[in-house]
Amino acid sequence: MITTYERHRDLAQCMRAVVLQQGPNVDVEICVVNDGGRPIDDVVRSFEGATVRYTNFIRNYGQVEARNAALEMATGEFIAICDDDDRWLPGHVNRLLDALQGAGSGAVLAYSDAEIVSLRRQGDSVIVRDRRAFAWSGVESLLCEYNPIVPSSVVYRRSVHAEVGAFDKQVSHYWDWDFFLRCQAVGPLVRVPVCDTLYALHGDGANLSANPADMNPALDVLCQKHKLGKLPVSNFYLMTEDRRLQAYRAETTLLWDGNPEPWWTDVSQIELELLARRKQEV
Repeated sequence: MITTYERHRDLAQCMRAVVLQQGPNVDVEICVVNDGGRPIDDVVRSFEGATVRYTNFIRNYGQVEARNAALEMATGEFIAICDDDDRWLPGHVNRLLDALQGAGSGAVLAYSDAEIVSLRRQGDSVIVRDRRAFAWSGVESLLCEYNPIVPSSVVYRRSVHAEVGAFDKQVSHYWDWDFFLRCQAVGPLVRVPVCDTLYALHGDGANLSANPADMNPALDVLCQKHKLGKLPVSNFYLMTEDRRLQAYRAETTLLWDGNPEPWWTDVSQIELELLARRKQEV
């Protein structure tokens, strides 16, 4: 599931990374909700041959409403999330499916570690300013104080929504943390200790989470809902600098070579790659 708003190039590059997950054991259906931006029909047409479901909202309803619309659109047994500016590395979906299914029927969600990647755009170029591993142990207890799971890193059983409901728009920006807490209440969360998700943090503050103080009211709603007490405002980047979390840091495997290519591949190049891929499949 991908939600997007006025980021056509990012959307195309994100969809490319998703399509490249396709393989003998992974049949990918891409569900895209355009939350009120310019129509994305041209981007979708670039992915001829891929299974893509999409809709263009007539106005901006917000990311939680958009994610729930994508969820209603999806038909698969398993759900994966990827924000339009985040990137999956090859093998991401397969690793998580193996971990989730290998953990038994009681496990409801699997997630990988991630790299927090600070980016700066210069025209058509992208510069990687900083990168740091986002990998934590003791998630069961940590979830009561911080969110240690990047939403673009998860794969979960669709059936869990029958128990915990849809994404909650009342918690706004904290829809992911709220969802993970609800999932944890009904079954284990399985960690894959590999950084195969790249979480983009833009130097211009384009991420909502780049401005943590703006998220305080939503955090209060989350804390009241789950009886978490008063918690500090933070974000994924700040968590990597928080000395209070030192004991939770975990060993992980890095896969990315640091090349910013996942964020600057030209859309026309994506079309050529997909055409070559279809020829190979034939």
